[in-house]
Amino acid sequence: MGELFVWMAIAGILVIIGVGIWCLWNCEGKARKYLVWDTIVFLVTLALHFGGSIVLGFLGLAWRNVPGMVLWMILVGSFLIWIVLALCCFLPQTDEIGWVNQGIVILFAVVTFLVVLWVGLIVLALGYGGTEQVLEYQGKTLVGEHYGNGDYYFEYHSPLVRGSKGFLSLEDAVK
Repeated sequence: MGELFVWMAIAGILVIIGVGIWCLWNCEGKARKYLVWDTIVFLVTLALHFGGSIVLGFLGLAWRNVPGMVLWMILVGSFLIWIVLALCCFLPQTDEIGWVNQGIVILFAVVTFLVVLWVGLIVLALGYGGTEQVLEYQGKTLVGEHYGNGDYYFEYHSPLVRGSKGFLSLEDAVK
């Protein structure tokens, strides 16, 4: 049963992306206008989050928890909104495909919505779940992150980024 759900989720994501692209090209009205804006927000946020992470990684840096969490929440939220807007644009335009095919698209949309929401919340909890504080130790500013399995310390660089290499002790972090 689990494998069927995974394949439905993959197919659903592909179907919803196809429906959304179809709507961007063929639909008119407010739903399409909002879909265009939501697509722009999603793509810009995607570039900032993942492209920024790649660039920061080359520089030995990483996003701090709050900026990374905000970017992730915007990504998940804009994709969920995109699913709804794609359906609002697609379903009224496609009376000729029949209610069975519309029902299949709605089923895929619901599965995709639930998977994106579920995975988004899991990544949010696991990836950004640690508490973070800025501290001074032996004249050096550090970012301390507390997770259930221990504390990690990173070099402080700005309110948005920190060093990417974590240390398990304060002594190692100031070396």
